[in-house]
Amino acid sequence: MLDSLEKNHQVKRFILVGLCSGADHAVLYGHTDPRVVGLVLMDPTLPPTLRYYLYYVIQRLRNVRNWISVATGRSGLVRLMSTHLLNSVRPNTELDGLTLQNLRFSSYLVRSYRGAAAQGVRMLSVFTSVSVRHTYKQQMLDAFPEASAGGKLRLEFLPETDHLFSGERERARLREVISDWLESR
Repeated sequence: MLDSLEKNHQVKRFILVGLCSGADHAVLYGHTDPRVVGLVLMDPTLPPTLRYYLYYVIQRLRNVRNWISVATGRSGLVRLMSTHLLNSVRPNTELDGLTLQNLRFSSYLVRSYRGAAAQGVRMLSVFTSVSVRHTYKQQMLDAFPEASAGGKLRLEFLPETDHLFSGERERARLREVISDWLESR
């Protein structure tokens, strides 16, 4: 795709934009192509951190329905923690069967962020409050400290926004954040 854009429109530099798994794809590709100078990542996959679990548990402890889910074995947190534990003790197969689902805990995703930062790729990461995968603004820095190398990472947290930026006000705010990031070069 970038080859076609470069050939047909004489574009030499690119900023990849992705939402959710599209953000993951942008990171996975972005560090491999020197024409990519920027990444706009909206709600990218982040592995849970210790602080994530603490915030998540505190939020859930406030709701009686969550207590019932744990007691009946239907708790998403228990499944998430057991998956994380399983992935930490399972032999590392790295690229065997690489899918976005197992990238959550993959060192390949870490290397992708590190590679993008090392190449000087600027990154804007936008997080929404509705996503259960993110519980605090600095989670990306805790999960991928290499993403902040060289000060090329800007984090934005839009607590009033849903995952799909459904409302016109939310889309306008997203456009404003992206425009400001682009102008800050």
